[in-house]
Amino acid sequence: MDSCLRVSLFNPGRYCHRTVLAFIVVLAILVAPTEAAQQPAVPISASEIGRLIKDHAPQPLVFLDASPPDIRQRVWLTGSVRSSELNAGKHPYPLSTTVVAYDFSLGGNGATESARAWVDTGYKSTYVLRGGFANVRDAKMLVDATADPADVLPYGVTVQSLAEALKRKEEMVIVDLRSDIEFSVDQIPGAINIKYSELLTPALLVKKFAIVDKTKWLVLYDSQGNSLDPLIWQLRKMGYIQTVSLFGGYKAWVGVQGPKPVAGR
Repeated sequence: MDSCLRVSLFNPGRYCHRTVLAFIVVLAILVAPTEAAQQPAVPISASEIGRLIKDHAPQPLVFLDASPPDIRQRVWLTGSVRSSELNAGKHPYPLSTTVVAYDFSLGGNGATESARAWVDTGYKSTYVLRGGFANVRDAKMLVDATADPADVLPYGVTVQSLAEALKRKEEMVIVDLRSDIEFSVDQIPGAINIKYSELLTPALLVKKFAIVDKTKWLVLYDSQGNSLDPLIWQLRKMGYIQTVSLFGGYKAWVGVQGPKPVAGR
């Protein structure tokens, strides 16, 4: 038996420096995070894709579509593969591949989850594309669509999806179409008030929404969740492609999230 080990085993009060060192090494291995966990997927904007391609050439680049099926069927980045078509751990690409995951839905975390799975599998150069369809379009990326750009996205969003998007601090504009009295009592956090009664003509529509960034998601809601499809269609034709309404309106929001009184009231 090794003398150092014998000293440690038969005289617990004495420890050989080699034994202590070995214990420290084993402990470090057990508690150290994996390399994949240390390197999460990196957020990237559409305008940075060109630089990304240049920096990683000649390594292959894959766009991973993690959007919900109803969106995937109508708009996608040219050459994309669908996350649902690939099984974790069985990707047909070398580990040197650059992966860019995206999800065109509001509140959707498909891109983040898919990217994390690829990182865990060993793909170190994995990115999550920030922003939605409008940002990709404005960056002049290659987009295929089976419909008019104003019709490629769903017209509505659920309370849960909106709440998740707010929690992740996604860039969006929320417009409360109710009266100023209703708005002053309670509202969805971060919402601005543009009364529906002030949007009766195209000229008023243009004027009232001039302050809204067309590259951001635009979420509309009223009191009861009445159909806002005509208004959404008009705004999309004006360039606000990512305009949606909240299913069930403010009533549905309160039913799930509870009322959010305005500060000071």
